[in-house]
Amino acid sequence: MRLKLILSTVTIMLFVCLTPAASTETYYVCPETGDDSAAGTEFEPLLTISQAVGRSTDEDVIILMPGIYSGLDNMNIDPSGKAITIRGSDPDCPESVSETVMDGSAEEGRAFIFDSGEGPDTVIEGITIRNFTGFAGQDGGAIFTTNNSSPLFRNCIIKNNSSQRWGGVIWVGQQSHPAFINCLIIGNNASDGGVAEIDAGIATFRNCRILSNNADLYAGFLNCFRGTANIKNCTVIGNSAEKGGAVSLTHGGGVHIKNSIFRANLANNGNNIFIEKGLADPSESVIGYSNIEGLKQSVYIDPAFEEPDAIIVWKGDNLNEEPLFVHFDLSDDPADWDVHLQSEYGRWCTDSQDWVVDPNTSPCIAAGDPNSSWEDEPWPNWKRINMGAYGGTAFASKYGNIADFNLDYSVDYADLAEITGMWMEQNEPQIYDISGSGKVEFSDLAIFAENWLWQKD
Repeated sequence: MRLKLILSTVTIMLFVCLTPAASTETYYVCPETGDDSAAGTEFEPLLTISQAVGRSTDEDVIILMPGIYSGLDNMNIDPSGKAITIRGSDPDCPESVSETVMDGSAEEGRAFIFDSGEGPDTVIEGITIRNFTGFAGQDGGAIFTTNNSSPLFRNCIIKNNSSQRWGGVIWVGQQSHPAFINCLIIGNNASDGGVAEIDAGIATFRNCRILSNNADLYAGFLNCFRGTANIKNCTVIGNSAEKGGAVSLTHGGGVHIKNSIFRANLANNGNNIFIEKGLADPSESVIGYSNIEGLKQSVYIDPAFEEPDAIIVWKGDNLNEEPLFVHFDLSDDPADWDVHLQSEYGRWCTDSQDWVVDPNTSPCIAAGDPNSSWEDEPWPNWKRINMGAYGGTAFASKYGNIADFNLDYSVDYADLAEITGMWMEQNEPQIYDISGSGKVEFSDLAIFAENWLWQKD
């Protein structure tokens, strides 16, 4: 009996070890040269997104080559619960993102439908989603999420989508938790929630530029109808509605805003936030370490609340100052706005693809939550994250002197002691490796010497 058991165990182990792991596939799609009967390789691409999604299984990647994807086979894309990635050919390249376009102008419908419990490992990345209008009488112009679906949108441009009802870009329902990271969301509109209508779900926006969206009644940006929004390191400017130029809470829910900039949003009531007493009281909302034009004066809270001052908690140092964007003029095309923050110490220039210096420094630099991670920002950064869409990224505007390690506005013996104490070390974050050689050595001391005895004016 014992021998049979041992043999059975060995057989099972051999079966497990010898059974090949499921392999992932990469499918290529090209709207110009593709063929839906093709193999779906780089040199024999498919023609439509729906064909690629239909062939895919968990962990597969679908690469959309540059071009315009339109028509019914390139819209209402439903992953059916599969953990797949649909992305452009170069998601980190702005030119690739702008040239890889899902366009809904020719047909009624949405770009994506998520209703089968998709998680954050269902990823849409590095594409433009434009001109979708949803379905008549339904919510969510470009994206619909329900049934615990939580897709991730990253490095996308989402523009000129609309809904005659709620959520010009997205409707969020049934405990769904979609997230938008490093996206440009511009020129969308709806009756309520020019970008998003959040109903019984949670939506996250991080490092996003939310520009010039509009709603007829509630919330140029997002309306929390029982749901909640998390807004972190976003730039929210030039949005408008009748009630709540940027955000509204209409039947409960709440909003958490951190390290963000709200500017030039416009409404008859609540230029930035409108809170109405509805079917349920809203949950506690928090605004922290952000630059909010008008501060409390830009927030309308329904006087029907028994304790209106308790509806929002203002946390930390919030500003009401001109953020000093590189270029922002309401009379110009919002697509031309440049919301990088001006800096005398170094600011990324998109046109030249290089660091430049400005005559002024934005008060939003090194002004975010001191507990937020600053390590992904370039040095010098005063060891504190920036507010706005580029805060916490490699494109954050700089602050301070590269050799002022102890942050006392001077480069002296204290800083010399710090850098020599890290001699030949490979440290993270690499603030002492100022030459970028990979370790602290003579090249770093040479740069340090160039900055010796620097002091802030």
